Amino acid sequence: MPQQIEWLWNGYLPKGKFVLLAGEKTAGKSTLAFTLAAILTSGGRWPDDTQAPCCDVIIWSGEDDFEDTILPRFLAAGGNPKRLYPVTRVIEKARNAPLIPALISRPCAMRQNNCRISA
Repeated sequence: MPQQIEWLWNGYLPKGKFVLLAGEKTAGKSTLAFTLAAILTSGGRWPDDTQAPCCDVIIWSGEDDFEDTILPRFLAAGGNPKRLYPVTRVIEKARNAPLIPALISRPCAMRQNNCRISA
């Protein structure tokens, strides 16, 4: 039975779904991601002037460091850092391990290695 999609931002950002931003280098993916995260964590307004819900955001980047790149850009966009949760490590066979982007893109490999994502 088909179900209705719940939206954080109507027609653009679905609630409870995995959202991936892809594009050419320097296309503005990070700027867009940090701006959306800031709007959500502060309960701000979307670009179409509709009200955004105030909620927590999990963010992962395979390119940028959290403390020196992501967090300053997120704060500059007006985000609430108490509601932002960076994914920095995975739990692999009951031990902490660095986040390996290639592993995340292969769910089967994650299952085989008994991995889970940890913020």
